Amino acid sequence: MGLSGATLGGGFGFLTPYLGMACDNLIGVEIVVAAGADGAKVLDVDPRNYPDLLWALRGAGNGNFGIVTP
Repeated sequence: MGLSGATLGGGFGFLTPYLGMACDNLIGVEIVVAAGADGAKVLDVDPRNYPDLLWALRGAGNGNFGIVTP
C-alpha cells in the first residue's frame, strides 16, 4: 500500500500523536467515478469542488467512491 492508500485508510501511524492523522491533512484528490452511459468521469475533488466527496474520502473508511489516481 502506498502513501495514497495509507492516507485514504486514515493515515494512522507512529507520528499521529505529534502531527495528527494523515487523512486530516488531505486537501484534494483526482478521482475516477462511474458516469452512467458515458462510462467514467475524472473529478478534481477539493474544498471548493465536491466538498462532500472530499469529506467522505477523508473519513468514511472503507467506502468505495471511485478510483483515486496518484
